[in-house]
Formats: sequence, structure tokens, C-alpha cells
Amino acid sequence: MAEPPWCVDIVKVISHDLLHWYHKAFRDYIVTWNQNIIDLPDRRSEIDVRLRLQIPRPGFRHFTNGISGIGQWMQGDTRDLEKEFLTAVAGAPRATARLITANWAYLNYMYLATYPYHTEDTLLEAERQVRDFEAVRDVYADLGGRISDDTGEAIEGFQIPKLHVPRHFPKYVRWKGTLDGSTTETSERLHIDLVKDGWRATNHRETHLLQMIRWLDLRERMESFELYRHWREGEEEVGDSSRGEEAREEVTVGKRTKTR
Repeated sequence: MAEPPWCVDIVKVISHDLLHWYHKAFRDYIVTWNQNIIDLPDRRSEIDVRLRLQIPRPGFRHFTNGISGIGQWMQGDTRDLEKEFLTAVAGAPRATARLITANWAYLNYMYLATYPYHTEDTLLEAERQVRDFEAVRDVYADLGGRISDDTGEAIEGFQIPKLHVPRHFPKYVRWKGTLDGSTTETSERLHIDLVKDGWRATNHRETHLLQMIRWLDLRERMESFELYRHWREGEEEVGDSSRGEEAREEVTVGKRTKTR
């Protein structure tokens, strides 16, 4: 008997999103749990201190003020932190070997997920890193990192969709291709260009939505006119060059006639 149409693999139906399912999960869960474990209450953040003590070097961001003061996290902030986080946590108080192993395994399979191309070896390595992470992730709960933001009570289990999805990404890559083709990082940039800039152009009153629409319409018209202008200039340059070629040919023909 064939399976009913509603019996589908939801992981295959929904495309994986590197930005929200991997990078944002790192910031929302892994970083937060490490802060709850390592940072002591009523004292300055140990992770902030360790990030500030990192040696500045080309190609890496130096978190001069730490990360506790960052109110609005951007994708660039998260990517920069991923490069520095493991070295900042290693050797910290209460940072046990199992905690370092869990952080290391998560970062490993997250970086593997961002590969622009894959081989069977890289997918097998990703599956191994996911298994390693799931084998030791209980350390976040054991050390008191997985707690409720509202009540401060410990939370048992890891029924978190963003932490469950990675075990399926090797199968997804074999079926649909690499994850860089389905990430929302590209469209996320449009949120700045089309929404935030549009909001800044309004007077922030009740009619702001209509003003944003008119602003976007005017912007598209201006861009269309600019493309048309460049196209016309290109046509005129081609026309001028062709007329020049014809004039040179006429001169050459005239010289040959006189010679004869």
C-alpha cells in the first residue's frame, strides 16, 4: 500500500537555511549556554574578558568590548564570533573537556554545512561530527547552561528543531545540493535595502507604510531610467563608431580611385 500524501519527510520539503538554522542557532543556543555556564552572576563576563584578550590579527575581528553589550546581532557578528569562540572558551573556569568537545563538534559540522561543494567523504565527516555533538550535548544541561530565560529553572532534553535539523543535512545535500543554494542570507540583505532604508525615508507617522511604497516605487523608476540611459549611451557609442568606420572606408575608397 502506498503511503498517504501527508506522510512526507518535512526535512526534504523545507529547504535548509544556513543563516537561521545554523548560524543563528549557534548564537541563540551554543553561545548563550556557554555564557550561563562560564559567566558568574554579579561579576564581569569571563567570556568578554577572554575575547578582549585575544591577540588582534589580520582577517579576524577583535571583540574589544566583548559580546555582552551587543544588542542587535547581525550575521557578520555571528560569523566573526564563530572564528574566535572556541579559543575564548578553552581553559575558562567550568569549561570541562566535554563542553569543549561539544562546542568543537558543533562548529565543525556547521562549517562543513557551509561548503560550496561536497564529496562523499565530507558528508560522512559531517555525519560523524553531528553524532559527536549529540553524544556530548547533555553537558550543557549538566553544567547548568540550559535554563529558562523567564524562570531561571533548568530545562531537560533537547527537543529543539534547529538542533535536530543538522542530522539530516547530509541527506539533504545528496538530494538537493549544497546549502548555499537555499540560504536566506541573500534575501536578508534586501531587508536593509527595501525596508530599513524605506522606513528611514518616512516621517514615521501613521502613513509610513504608504510612504515606504511610494519611496520604493520612485527608487525602482529611477533605477529603470538609469538602466535605460546607459543602454541609450551604449547605442549611441556603437552608432558613432560605426559611422566613423564608414567614413574611413569612404576615404580609403576615394584614395584608391584617385590612384587608379
